[in-house]
Amino acid sequence: MATTTLQEWGDMIVGDWTIQRTSPLEKGSLAVQTGSLSVSWMDGNTALVATTDPNGTAAGRFIAVFDPASGQIKQNTIYPDGSTETTYISKVADGQWAWKQTRNFANGQQEQNSATFASANNGNTLIHSVTGRTLVHSALGNLALADTRNVLTRVVK
Repeated sequence: MATTTLQEWGDMIVGDWTIQRTSPLEKGSLAVQTGSLSVSWMDGNTALVATTDPNGTAAGRFIAVFDPASGQIKQNTIYPDGSTETTYISKVADGQWAWKQTRNFANGQQEQNSATFASANNGNTLIHSVTGRTLVHSALGNLALADTRNVLTRVVK
């Protein structure tokens, strides 16, 4: 049986991960935050489910399935603050993935971004680079946000 895109994504991302997130601050310094990600298969291996805590404060839950309409993996995430994300994930090459994400906040604002995932260190490290971040603000229009980079390290049990 041929491996599906969802199975390949799952093969790479299922497990427990620590996250180190860096984003720029003023005067050339970097903010570094830590968090975690835990991903597993639902029964039947038809969907991935996860709990993500990207910066130690905003635990979210996502489910990812193959979306036949787009031909990509579609991931929906919910957060305790009422915000939601929809992400479309596609394979670029072996060990390289891309995504387009839209996050809707409870106050009506929206963030859009693009990202890449690259596997390194025999699959035990994932480099998640988020670029093109734009906040659509009702009063201020479109605001460019700083790029971020997340380094995920597999937790070996």
